[in-house]
Amino acid sequence: MQSWKDFCSNTESTNPWNGVYRYAAGKLRNKLILTTLKTDNNNYTTGMRSTINQMIEHFVPEDSEDGDDAHHKRVRHQASAPLHTTNDEEFTRQEVQTALEMFDPRKAPGEDALSSEILLHVFRSFLTVFTEIYNECLRRGHFPKQ
Repeated sequence: MQSWKDFCSNTESTNPWNGVYRYAAGKLRNKLILTTLKTDNNNYTTGMRSTINQMIEHFVPEDSEDGDDAHHKRVRHQASAPLHTTNDEEFTRQEVQTALEMFDPRKAPGEDALSSEILLHVFRSFLTVFTEIYNECLRRGHFPKQ
């Protein structure tokens, strides 16, 4: 093969790299389906269902108190303790949207692989999710660094 274009043009349409190439080349005509996540056993996901399952397993791990060390026990205790802060005014959808739109679309995504374009698309698809996440962080008085 001489190039990615040749490789992606000469493989089956189910090859997950075809979508990545078309997106990078600006030739994507329909919705991009990300199906190239690496799994724990060094394989790659093969469809939307396995990609979503991999994301859920990675970002929402099983929460069990059995394996908690001292740090995790302290965090659980702090999280369950009532906060003694004044009630802040909740974020509005418009404020969250404005903050997301201020992200630089040319900037590479971080460890979570979520670009500003993906975040805005998810925000527009699920209008209340981001706003509720930020408002819950505000209520708990905790905004994670990552």
